[in-house]
Amino acid sequence: MPALKFDTVTGANVYDDTNSLYGRAQEISGLSVNMIEKDINPIGMYGKKKVPVGIDSLEVDITWDFLNEKFLNPFAKRNLTIYGNVVRTEDGSERELAVKMELTGRIQENDIMGTVKGQDWSGQKVKFTLDRIKVWHDGNEVIEINVDNNIFKTDGVDRLEEMRKNANL
Repeated sequence: MPALKFDTVTGANVYDDTNSLYGRAQEISGLSVNMIEKDINPIGMYGKKKVPVGIDSLEVDITWDFLNEKFLNPFAKRNLTIYGNVVRTEDGSERELAVKMELTGRIQENDIMGTVKGQDWSGQKVKFTLDRIKVWHDGNEVIEINVDNNIFKTDGVDRLEEMRKNANL
């Protein structure tokens, strides 16, 4: 399976799990879903074969306009809800989509000081490592991944349903 790439979300409000404003994001980017594959070469097989064994770690970069610094504890797990905008070009015309994202994860890196220069925006970036993500475009579910609960859905279809049934989960 090729990696799933996501649009860059712009002009987003970010809330924490208590519905407090976590901050305002100028841009949310860097999200991709990559499969981990393993080479197998059983006895009697002429060549190697790659089989998927899971999903690589999920990360997302958030570039902030405004950030409530009390939330910058790197050891705390955060539940974030994001409302933003994606611009798509389809059939030669631009179309704006409303985006909702639910993320659960921890801060991996932060560049909270940014590149401070007088009278310039400082460009604060925070990278999150995610355990769970759910994304909607215009109210339609695009993807849901929950690493802890073995959930992997794309376009509302549960891709792990058969595996869980076979494993009696």
